[in-house]
Amino acid sequence: MTLGPSLASHAFEEDAPQSVRMNVTVDIGSLSIGLDGRARYYGETAGSEDYDQPTRKIRDPKYLGLPYEILELVHSFPFGLRECPYTKYEFTNFIPPRERAEQVAELYYTHAAWMYNVVPRADLKRTILDPIYGVGNNDISLASVHSHRISLFFMVLATGIFYDDHPSASIMAEQYSALAYAAYSLDSISQEATTASVQAMFSMCFFVYLTDRSNNEMRWLLSGLAARVALVVRRDSSGWNLDKEEVQRRRVMFWELYHWDAWSSVVSGRPPALNLGHTDCRFPDDIDPYVKPNGEVEMSLHSWKARYGAVILSASVQRAFAIHGSNYASLLELDKRIRTFPVPPHLQSPSESAEPGRGWNADPSRAMQQFCILCERESNLLYIHRSYLAQAMRELPKDPLGHRFSASVMAAYRSSCRLISALRSCYTAYPKMTGRVWFFWSGVFSACVVLGAIVIESPGCTLAQSALTDIDSARTFYDEGSKLCRPPLTLATLDKLQERAHRVFNEYHAKLRLGDPTPSARTQGTSDQPDELEVLKGRKSVINRSPSTSPNSSSAASPASQPNLSNAVHNG
Repeated sequence: MTLGPSLASHAFEEDAPQSVRMNVTVDIGSLSIGLDGRARYYGETAGSEDYDQPTRKIRDPKYLGLPYEILELVHSFPFGLRECPYTKYEFTNFIPPRERAEQVAELYYTHAAWMYNVVPRADLKRTILDPIYGVGNNDISLASVHSHRISLFFMVLATGIFYDDHPSASIMAEQYSALAYAAYSLDSISQEATTASVQAMFSMCFFVYLTDRSNNEMRWLLSGLAARVALVVRRDSSGWNLDKEEVQRRRVMFWELYHWDAWSSVVSGRPPALNLGHTDCRFPDDIDPYVKPNGEVEMSLHSWKARYGAVILSASVQRAFAIHGSNYASLLELDKRIRTFPVPPHLQSPSESAEPGRGWNADPSRAMQQFCILCERESNLLYIHRSYLAQAMRELPKDPLGHRFSASVMAAYRSSCRLISALRSCYTAYPKMTGRVWFFWSGVFSACVVLGAIVIESPGCTLAQSALTDIDSARTFYDEGSKLCRPPLTLATLDKLQERAHRVFNEYHAKLRLGDPTPSARTQGTSDQPDELEVLKGRKSVINRSPSTSPNSSSAASPASQPNLSNAVHNG
């Protein structure tokens, strides 16, 4: 299937009355300016968790126990040294035995690649493991492996070992990540870029997402650079006389990156780096389809993601960043398309499936995929509707369900409830694995902000009481389940939101009982931090913040206290 401009462009009516268009001059997002002058833009759809997160005190690579040569390459990422005196053989001592590499790779495929998989198992074996280890399995040689493939290999190890039970797993993950950055710098992308260049850089973005929830800016910049490097895969290569494996590899890489870029754009409120109108890349073959007992074949999550990205996310992105706003009827049409977009039965969650007795898959990775689809669709609905929810509450706070945007009020409320209840069900089945996937918990966080907004903005509406109950339950659930993956300030934000919702609700109904016909609904947040309800609205604002601590000023252990990578990982 070829995807060109026809799928990338979705017609929006240009002659819609101004009264039913969002006021783009008002709802343009927030500009965060630090006291040191650093600025960051958060668009209208940006999630509340993106705001006011302190920069993590990054472990300086020099404290990771790596030699000077490696550190110099790390610091030259991504373009490398002008004149590089180093070779691939600097990395030979850091290659683990094949048995250990395969163990760590299995962790990667179990815990991470179920969501994004830029290097399928067969590809890893054929292009990396076999060339490195040879027929003897431990005859390590890097002679025939491009430096960017070595970088990709180290990123697979970094991501996989992050989920290991080794007591120093997180430090070893950082060490492997540093090795990946160093290997990438051996051959400058300003001189050459291959499919492996894109695979490795995308893997770096994904690793940052999985391991460092406070480093959104780093991830965003890396994603943009990956999209630039991906120009080598955006055109379909079936007519270029490349072997079938390379054609498949390029297609897999493009569609994984496109979905990542489009979804990141919707969540962050920033324009995407990739546009389907500029590509003709076909969908890759489905290498992991689900085969039912009767022989019927259903597509995998990765094939579904590519199609959902092409049809739904492309439309969501176009709508989110349309300068002149869009007709409300087109929003409802997009809502319908999201809800009716087909999901293979084996990927449907228990709450969605029409099959009686459907539960979470016995394979934890498959269960994660079931919830992933529900989370993506419901979050997508939440993001496209919440500005209209905010406008309805702003204009008709006593009865937003009587507003012309009442459909958005109900859609946002129902999606919020589904996100919370479905994750609670999945968490009950797989608490350990679910507890490390921030994508899932970010949906719960956004749902809580929406529910809190309903209570605080419209405490007298018919949804307020149930929304308040849901906030109380969700806050406790969020605290219990997201400990291992949440950004540092999100729980405090929910606590503040919960307290404020209770205070406004109680004050409103107390005054109502005393006969006050027009009790006040809400109070503004404090001036020194962003109001989560204004974040919900996407209102234009400037957030002043104190300068963050320099990454290099953070305390770190001495090199001697770090595990020796070439020993600890091998024996892990």
